[in-house]
Amino acid sequence: MKTHHPVRSMRKQRGLVAVIVTFALFAFLGIAVLAIDINHTFMNRTKLQNSVDSAAIAAAYILDRSKSEVSARQAVEDTLDELSASEGFQELDFSAESVQLCVTFSNDLSTFPLPDPTDPTAACPDSSFSMDQKIFIRVALSGLNLNSFFMQIFGIDKTLSSSAVAGISSGGGTCNAVPMAVCATSFDSGTGTYPENGGYKNNVIYPLKLSSNTSDMGAGNFQLIDYVDDDTLSQQLAGGYAGCVSENGTVTSKTGSTMGQVGVGLNTRFGDYPNGNRGGGLEEETYPGDSNTTEAIISNELVTSINDGNEVSSTGLNINYANYLTGKVDEYSAGNGRRVLAVPIIDCSTGETGKSDYDVVSVGCFFLLQRAPENNGGGSEPNPVLGEYIEECASDNTVNNSVSSNSGAYRVVLYDDPYNKGS
Repeated sequence: MKTHHPVRSMRKQRGLVAVIVTFALFAFLGIAVLAIDINHTFMNRTKLQNSVDSAAIAAAYILDRSKSEVSARQAVEDTLDELSASEGFQELDFSAESVQLCVTFSNDLSTFPLPDPTDPTAACPDSSFSMDQKIFIRVALSGLNLNSFFMQIFGIDKTLSSSAVAGISSGGGTCNAVPMAVCATSFDSGTGTYPENGGYKNNVIYPLKLSSNTSDMGAGNFQLIDYVDDDTLSQQLAGGYAGCVSENGTVTSKTGSTMGQVGVGLNTRFGDYPNGNRGGGLEEETYPGDSNTTEAIISNELVTSINDGNEVSSTGLNINYANYLTGKVDEYSAGNGRRVLAVPIIDCSTGETGKSDYDVVSVGCFFLLQRAPENNGGGSEPNPVLGEYIEECASDNTVNNSVSSNSGAYRVVLYDDPYNKGS
């Protein structure tokens, strides 16, 4: 008859449990330490993607303004250098020897020149594209090595790569338009339409908001638009309107001159704020001034000629849009776009009076030449708000309806990278 020894059996089971628990602890510890590296990698991958996104957008914006491939490439490098030196991005050393940066250009969103995939040291290929067509920019960065905490134990390196594609958006509805309007001209009776730009000519000066009741919009109108919004008129003129205006849509006029609100709102773009930047809903943090606040010097004779409908060019002014872009005026740097306004161009042919609806022909771009008057000048009639018409401008926000347009307001946006679905 066999004798059972339950105590000895329990000891064996306890020993087996101890071994299993020990292995489990080591496994959990391994997972925990790997999670540190994995989280570190994902965090920096997000930062890298944001960096190349910013670089691509900056390059697309500079290329559209300067038409210079060299300037666009420099914008990529400057943006990456600035980000690498900023707080939270110091680990992303874009100047490291292992990092390869490739900036390419194309008129076709689906095709970009690529380096030889079989040669990790292959140079970035030259781009063949036309400046006269829509241009897309691809920024690709690879070989960015990160510090490894525990992955190096397993012989695993942490190397990141990312890419982004940017370009101007298709034409369509424009958001962040100012609550002013100008009347379309050059109606073609044969086709029953206005030209795409509403009849406005590049580099010609136009009154954007009249000081007297003589607008073609009809009696009681001073070329102001009533945007139904929680913001005040001055906030909307400062750039606070988030709604959108679309070609073939409608806008409603706002009667009355309301000169004070117009001047206070527009003049934030020159760095002027009511009550010394204390309250009023127009603080500098929300509505910063332009980096170039030089005003155009326009004689009374020229103002009279402009009001009479004569074609007056901005070419001879001390500042116009061309030298505003380059910073070739006074001690100021190139402008940052705050003085560029997206203004609805409307059909005023119906001869409405008072508060009325108007069809939108287009959305035009105007460079604000001077500060707007904030009062009636002691009884004398103040100058109108004057703007130089420019063929296209980068709006802060644009609705992309896939309708291509070669003029008016647009936005620089990111596109899907055909070679990197994760971008």
